[in-house]
Amino acid sequence: KIDFLDMYDEAYSALKTVIPNAKIIAPGINFGKMKFDANGNVINNSENDENIRWDYSVININKLFSTRCQKFDYVDAHLYHTVDSIPGRIKWLKKTMQNNNCIKPIYSTEIAGPNPPPNSSLYQQYQNDISLYNEAQKADMQIRIPLAINNGVQVVIWFHFQDLSSTGEYGITLLKNYGVIDVNGNPDPA
Repeated sequence: KIDFLDMYDEAYSALKTVIPNAKIIAPGINFGKMKFDANGNVINNSENDENIRWDYSVININKLFSTRCQKFDYVDAHLYHTVDSIPGRIKWLKKTMQNNNCIKPIYSTEIAGPNPPPNSSLYQQYQNDISLYNEAQKADMQIRIPLAINNGVQVVIWFHFQDLSSTGEYGITLLKNYGVIDVNGNPDPA
């Protein structure tokens, strides 16, 4: 069985051999559907599988921070889900870095919204009327990005820059419309 950190060490060594001054962003933290209170404490999810997935993620995050802090320059938080979830997620991340004596600047290389759960009525509405989704994305972006920055995220990269021509391997219809420009290079409302 290969440990995630063994692979991380190999990738780090290979990169630093080729580009010694390369700046490294730690693997992105996928918060999934996990919820946090205003102090950054986890609120147990009603979905047991999601709690189990999160527990494994936390083990790896703490292991990475406590044993490999010198091997990355930035931490990456993927900030999907609800806009309201951002402050608690960032507070949790800051507490986790502090608890592991590993304080790094926070980036978000994947931030996008709105992200209604698949098969929800809102998801179906957006899927049926992409102009409704585009307007919701415009409003979401104007809240999501400043909220991330105001909570300590230093760099925010919207995911995707350009809409996709297909749903890709995930088959998530809205995912292809996350871009800020359409497939022809024309600006979306956001």
